[in-house]
Amino acid sequence: MASHYFLRQLVSNGSIDRFDTRVLCEESVAPYDRVHLGRVLDGNALNTIELISAAWYEHHRIQLRLGEPGVALDPTGKRITTSSGEVLDYDRLVFATGAAALRPPIPGSDLDRVLTYRNASDVDRIAAKAWGANRVLVCGGGLLGLEVARTLQRRGRKVTVVETADHLLPRQLDPRSAQLVEAELRKLGLELFLRSRVSSITRYGRRLRVRIDGGALRKVDLVVLAAGIRPRDDLARAAGLECDPGGGIRVDDTLATSADGIFAIGECVRHREQLYGVVAPCQRMAEVLARRFRGEKATFEGSMPATRLKVPEVEVTAVGDTRGVEPTCRVLSWQEGPCRRRVVLDKGRVVGAAAVGKSTEVHHFQEAVARKARVYSWQVRRFERTGRLWRDGGHNPVETWPSSAIVCTCTGVTCGTLRSCSAKGARTSAELSRDTGAGSVCGTCRPLLEEMAGERTQGRRAASGGSMAAFGGAAFFFVAAAAARGPIPMSVSVAAGPSIDVLWRDSGWKQVSGFSLLGLCLLATLALSLRKRWRWISLGAYPLWRAFHAAIGVLAVLAAGAHTGFRMGDNLNFVLMACFVSLIVVGSVAGLFTSLEHRLPPSLGSALRRGWTWLHIGLFLPLPLLIAAHVLTVYFY
Repeated sequence: MASHYFLRQLVSNGSIDRFDTRVLCEESVAPYDRVHLGRVLDGNALNTIELISAAWYEHHRIQLRLGEPGVALDPTGKRITTSSGEVLDYDRLVFATGAAALRPPIPGSDLDRVLTYRNASDVDRIAAKAWGANRVLVCGGGLLGLEVARTLQRRGRKVTVVETADHLLPRQLDPRSAQLVEAELRKLGLELFLRSRVSSITRYGRRLRVRIDGGALRKVDLVVLAAGIRPRDDLARAAGLECDPGGGIRVDDTLATSADGIFAIGECVRHREQLYGVVAPCQRMAEVLARRFRGEKATFEGSMPATRLKVPEVEVTAVGDTRGVEPTCRVLSWQEGPCRRRVVLDKGRVVGAAAVGKSTEVHHFQEAVARKARVYSWQVRRFERTGRLWRDGGHNPVETWPSSAIVCTCTGVTCGTLRSCSAKGARTSAELSRDTGAGSVCGTCRPLLEEMAGERTQGRRAASGGSMAAFGGAAFFFVAAAAARGPIPMSVSVAAGPSIDVLWRDSGWKQVSGFSLLGLCLLATLALSLRKRWRWISLGAYPLWRAFHAAIGVLAVLAAGAHTGFRMGDNLNFVLMACFVSLIVVGSVAGLFTSLEHRLPPSLGSALRRGWTWLHIGLFLPLPLLIAAHVLTVYFY
C-alpha cells in the first residue's frame, strides 16, 4: 500500500514522467487494500478491495512486475537482481517491502493447518482450510486477531482467542475500556483466554491439539496466527544497509537509508527508533518521499496513529497517544453502561483519545488531536460529568480548518490535500476518497468528507445560510441605495425646527453614533474569530454565528449612516469610509457565496467562498489603524 500511494503521489505532483519507473512486486495480484482483507475472508472477491487496476500502471508508463520480487542488491554498483534472474540498474531505489506476519516460536507452529493472517494468499489459504473446519483458534487479541476471529465466527465457526496481555487491544485501550470490549465479545459467543499463551500445537488425527498455558487444552481444525508483524528487511540487511537489531531498515527524516540513492517507506522502516504498523504513517512517508523526488524540502517527523476495530457489533476507535505514560500527561475518563471514553492531555492539550461504544464525538476528537487543541478546566468538568468535551454544535465545520489539519488520521490526508483535489474536479465524498485515499481505511472521517463535499451540511447550511444571505443582501442594498441617492441632505434653515441634522451637528450624538459603530465593528470581528478558536464560548453551531456576523454588518451600515449621513468625507475620512464600504460590499458577496456553496460544484463553490472571504479579511486589516487615526484627529482638533 505504501508503494502504491507513493506512485499515486508522483503522478499527482506531476513528477512521474521524470523517471523510468519499475515496480518489483512479490505478490501476483495488483495492489489491494490490506486493511480490509476481512471482507475477502467474509466471502467477497479480492477485486472489491483492489486499490487500482494494472491498467493504471500502463497508462502512466510504470512497469508493474507482478510475482517478480528483488532477490539480490548491489548498492555500490546500483544494481538489483529479480527472481527471474534479470539484473536491473537504478538511480534511485525505494524499499516498500512492508512487514510479514510474526510466527511465534511455538512448537508445532509450522504445521500445515497453522496459518498466518497478513495478505491475500493467507486469506485464500484460511478460506480453503476453514471450508470444512468447525473450530478455530486465533493467536492474538489485537485488532487483526479480533477481526479475523469475529469474521470466522460469523461464518459459523466456533472461535477461541488467546491473548498474552492482561486485556484485549493492549496497544489501543486501557484495561477498563478493554473489559467492555471483552464483555461484548463474550456475549457474541467468542471464547477468550487472557494472560495466556499457546505452549504447543500437535497433530490429533486430522485435527490439531492446542495446549494453552495453565492447562487448558483445545482440539481445533485450524489455528490462525495474528500476533504481530516483523519488518521485511531481509534484502536490505543482506546488502549491508543499516538495519535495527530488532527489525526495520533505518532511515533519517528524509527517508534515506545508509546507502546512496536508496530510500525506504512503510512498515519495513525504523524511523527514530519507531516501527509503524498502521496505514497513516506509511502513507505520510510516501507523500514526503514523493515531494522530495519532485525537489521539495519535505521531511518525515513521525505520524499520529489512528485505528478502528472493524467488528460491526463493537465500536472501538483510538486516535493518537491513548496510553498517556509521559509524566506531563493527564488522563480523563468517563463511563456509562457499555460506553467509555478516554482522553489523554499533554500540558493541557489533546494528544490522544479512545472511545468504546457509540460516540458522536469521534471526528471531534480526530480534529482536536490533529491540532492539539487546548482543553480548559470547565471542559474537563463537563467531560467528567457527561462524557463530552464540547457542547452540542461545538465542532468547527471542516471548511474552517486550516490546510495543515489532518482530516483522515488513518491515511494522513489533510484539509489542504482535499481542497486541492476538490479544485481539480472531485465533486463528491466518494471522489475525494478515491483520489486521496481518505475514508478508505476505518471510515471514521467519512462524515467530514461528506461535509467538505457539501453532502452532509446541506440542511444545516440551508437553515443558517438563508439568514446569512438575507442579512448580507440587506447590507448590500443599503450601501447601493446610499450610493445611488447620495448623502442625506442637511437642512438649509433652523426655522423648520428639530431635524435629523442633530445627529451630525451635535457632538454628543456624534460620539454616540461613532462609538456604537466602533462597538459593532469589534463585536462582529471578535465574535466570529473567538467562536472559531475558543470552544468554551460556543452557544450554537458555527454557521449561526456567521449569520449573526452578517446581521451585525447590517447594523453597522445603519450606524455609519447615523454617524456620517453617508458622506464620504475628505482625506483620511474618505479613505476610512472607502475601506468600510468596500468591507461591507465584499462581505455581502462572501456571505452570498458561503450560503450558496452547497448548490455549486464543490471546486467552484469552495474557490468563490474562500476567495471573497479572504478579500473581506484583507480589507478589514487596515480598518483598526484608520479608525484609531480618525479618533485621534477628532479629539486632537
